[in-house]
Formats: sequence, C-alpha cells, structure tokens
Amino acid sequence: MSSAPNPVTFESIKPLIVASDDENSGVYVTFRCPVTGVEVKSDGPWPDDGLLERTAGQVKRGLFASVRSSLARTVQTAIGSHTSSSVGSVGTSAAQQVIYGAGNEIGERKHRSDKDREAATVVAFNRVAGQFAWDEHTDRFVASSSPTVLDSEFDRLVAAGPIANEFDRDLTARMIGSLIASDGAITDAERISFAGLFPGKSLDQVVGSRAPGRVDFEESMPGPARETMLLLGWAVALTDERLSAEEQSVLATAGEGLGIDPDRAQQLGMIARSHVVDQAIAALVASGLDRDTVRGRVEDLGEQIGLGRDEAARAFIRWSKRSS
Repeated sequence: MSSAPNPVTFESIKPLIVASDDENSGVYVTFRCPVTGVEVKSDGPWPDDGLLERTAGQVKRGLFASVRSSLARTVQTAIGSHTSSSVGSVGTSAAQQVIYGAGNEIGERKHRSDKDREAATVVAFNRVAGQFAWDEHTDRFVASSSPTVLDSEFDRLVAAGPIANEFDRDLTARMIGSLIASDGAITDAERISFAGLFPGKSLDQVVGSRAPGRVDFEESMPGPARETMLLLGWAVALTDERLSAEEQSVLATAGEGLGIDPDRAQQLGMIARSHVVDQAIAALVASGLDRDTVRGRVEDLGEQIGLGRDEAARAFIRWSKRSS
C-alpha cells in the first residue's frame, strides 16, 4: 500500500494506456480503467512546442477548467452515455482550428524521442486526472467512478439517480447549456467545455432553443434523477469562477420545477461545492504542487465558491489521510 505519486510519473500511468498516437501537435492517448473498463481520451503537447501556452487563453485551462473537465465522465455516466470521454482531445482540436484554421496544413511530423513522448503523455493524463483516483489498496490509478473509490456523497447520489429518460437527458443538457452561456456570449472555450460534457451536442443549438422553465422541469420523471440533475447543474455553475445572478436564477427555477424542497436544494448545492473541492485537490496534486501549496489553493477555492475555508481544509485533511 502506497500513496499516490506526486508528481504523476509515466510509470504510474503506463498500465492505463491502451492507445497512443503521435501527431504534429502532440500525443493523443486513450487511458482505460483496469476495474471499470471506462476509457478516457486526452492529449498532451510536445515539450517546448509551446502549444499548451499558446492555447491557454482559448481553451481556458486552469483550476476551474480542470475541475469542469473532470465532470465530463460524471455527466456522461449520469445520462447513460457510453461514449468514451474525449474532453482533452476535443479541447486541443478546437484550439488548433483557432490557431491554424480548420483546413490548414500544420506541416510534416517531427521525429520524437521516447522521453518527449512520455512527458507529453503525463501532460495528457494531468488534463483528465480528475477522472481518475489512486486506489491505495492496489497501488494503481483507477477511474473515479470505480466502486473502490466511490466514497463521496456526490458520487453516491449520482450513482443512485441516473438520468435514464430521454426527455430528462435533453433537459439536463439545456439546463447546463443555459448555465455555461448565462452571460449571453458564447466563447470557443465554452463550446469546448460543453462538448466535453455532452459529446455530439452543440452548445449553440442548445442555447438557441427555448431555455428550460419551471414547467419543463415539472415534466421530468419523478425520482432520484431529479436530484442528480440539480447536483450536476450546481457543479457546472460552481466551476464558472463566479456564481452569477443569472446562474442562480437558472438553478432556482430548476429546483422549484423539480419539486426539491428549498432546504434540500441548498444542501445539494453544498454537496456539489464539496465535490468541486475534492476534484480540485486531485487536479492540484496531479500538477505536482507540494502539499502546503495545494492546501492553500484549496482553502482559497473553498472561500471563493461558498464552502468556506474550514470545510475546504477538512476536505484536504481527509485526502491526506487517504493518501498517507
């Protein structure tokens, strides 16, 4: 039994790799959980190519973006999607189109060393690290949805309330689309984010349709899936750096229409806040930061999203106990 490697090493993620392709921009990798079989696609730029830095403004990387990326598998599991998560590769593909143009030839491939390939693969894993967790019983990374690590209240509620009805799935996508585009302007980063959450759906088309109202939510299937819908809405809204009045209005309308008691709706909001902090811890640790820095960043995040510094500190301490 050992703690998770910090920082993540190539050797620690090598057992997860089932496919790896070299491209001009970097390495495209498919990681597979050895327990659930869940596959996650991602990509990492070649060292010194500067792709990550050049696309940072377009893809809106950073802590909030990393946490939202980690929600992709949760959302797809909740709505019953069996499509492999591809949030990492979607992000880079879209960014390349912004930088080079959709039909532009980037040039011939360069020969890359094994060392470069391993470094790019580690970056690819770090981009989707929130979708994996270290199983201290088997000393390996597994999917966050694995029964061996499914220990948060957020994950248990989502697992107990899958969104199985097609109307409810579409309603969830429309709700989350409204949250992502709540400021009225749709950016490329928001399109990328939505595509990672709902593969095959267009944010522009979803937002272009009528926004879901109270009656729409009232027509959803009664049962635990209603709480899942609101949980997912809260989690996405909380990863938008600031919870706007427009987002709060969307969540209030959803809670009312879903028939969720206001006190319970607020409780679900706090559960979502705890989940966001947990995912942030995973992302920060995977980035190689030391523990004191991680704790400081996590406490700042807790204060920013309304969880509180003390509760965020407790979440970090719980993680430390599990990983020690």
